Amino acid sequence: LPPRGDGRALPAADARLPVFVRGDAGAWVRQDASIEALAQRKTVVVLVDARDTVLLTPRLPPLSGAKLAQALPNAVEDMLLTDPAACVLALGPTIDDAGTRLVVACDRGWLEAVVQSFEKRGVSVLAAWPASLSLPLQAEGGTLACVHD
Repeated sequence: LPPRGDGRALPAADARLPVFVRGDAGAWVRQDASIEALAQRKTVVVLVDARDTVLLTPRLPPLSGAKLAQALPNAVEDMLLTDPAACVLALGPTIDDAGTRLVVACDRGWLEAVVQSFEKRGVSVLAAWPASLSLPLQAEGGTLACVHD
């Protein structure tokens, strides 16, 4: 998806989006398509522009399941400029032995509207990934992702 920008508008139904599909040889091929044209695909994975997500690294207690989900908003509250309830929080892997975890935050209302814009055309969103994490992170050095040209 292109970045939201100041207007927080969703992409228009006829807006051309970069789409990656598997070619005949199994390699990923870039095409440009509208949300309307994606209706033939039935399922998509959405890459959210890095400007629309926040990567956080809170220290979390060694909890699992529902208890961890309950503790997560409190653990990231001081790291966000907004109420954690207004965000979708996705828990990533443990980064170190001290319990530091990767957490991705994205505006809940906007992401739900994006998913609904696909679903009303019969396209199921399997996942939403921050573009900054769409490539494997390297333990040493860096990873550069060029998204949307």
